[in-house]
Amino acid sequence: MGAAIGSISGGYYSGKLISKGNTVNKARKTAIVIGAAIMFLGLVAAILFANTPLKFVIMAAFVLFGFQFTIGNIQTLPSDLFSGKSVGSLARIGGSIAVFAVIIMNFLVPVISQKSFVPIFMMFAVFVPLGVLAIYTFAKNIAPVEKN
Repeated sequence: MGAAIGSISGGYYSGKLISKGNTVNKARKTAIVIGAAIMFLGLVAAILFANTPLKFVIMAAFVLFGFQFTIGNIQTLPSDLFSGKSVGSLARIGGSIAVFAVIIMNFLVPVISQKSFVPIFMMFAVFVPLGVLAIYTFAKNIAPVEKN
């Protein structure tokens, strides 16, 4: 439920910002930061307070809400930056990298979490600000890239 609501909310939120006159750059980055903050706080809460199954499920819902809020805006970046076949090519590359990362994590999680899942949640919590930093570093201005 958290992921479904986050997916719809993230796109709606950035769309509302754009319709109010904000740039695509500001709208996407604002939505990405908000979703990342929710995700990060949910992961920290899961580490510190998820001592029952119900608490864990609730915190996981917040993490998934934040993830979908953010990722919906990240996955839109290729069409914000490029047009035509470039959008599909860039989306394919991003999707391939995501699948590769999942394959690696499927091998690492059982090894790392033999005694506890806390190290996994800590690792994911570290990845969140690194992801936001990557957006701010590599997509300094989210706007159509001009052809040379």
